Amino acid sequence: MDESDVLVLLLAELRSLTSAPVFLEGSGDERAESPSVSIEDYFTTPLPNRNGARKYAGPIVDDQTGEETGKEYHFYFEFSADVIVREDSEEARDDLLATILQHFGPHADDPRGLHADLCELEIGSASARSVPFREPDWFEGGRDLRLVYLTRVTTGGDTLETIDRVIDPDFTVSRDI
Repeated sequence: MDESDVLVLLLAELRSLTSAPVFLEGSGDERAESPSVSIEDYFTTPLPNRNGARKYAGPIVDDQTGEETGKEYHFYFEFSADVIVREDSEEARDDLLATILQHFGPHADDPRGLHADLCELEIGSASARSVPFREPDWFEGGRDLRLVYLTRVTTGGDTLETIDRVIDPDFTVSRDI
């Protein structure tokens, strides 16, 4: 899992909660002139000293031969995102912020239900963030989400399989001298 996987996961989960447009702020999409949900101000921080983290996780072993074909390394990262809800009434804003808590809350104990490489999930407090000078007046609120995820990096292992896929094993080259 990497940062883009986390973003795709969060966008998909948020889209399942509302019929309003859900988008990534700063992605080039125009902000909807209607109720919407966006992920803003997200960032990823490496966690090199996370409790229990080991960079070298172990060998990659071929299932058929039992031979070591590569190595796997584990790196942990913290992903923080500010989820902004924009509605045309305070009640609708507050209801959607509560829905986000109700949806993600059960996964706080075991976030692997969302993805196998998620280790922690923390749901922040909801807060009103209305901007009174916008026309029409929108009621904005936000909720911070913090996830810790595992990135697996492998070395070796796929070389022979990749070559077999690219080159036909029956292909021969004759050489005239």
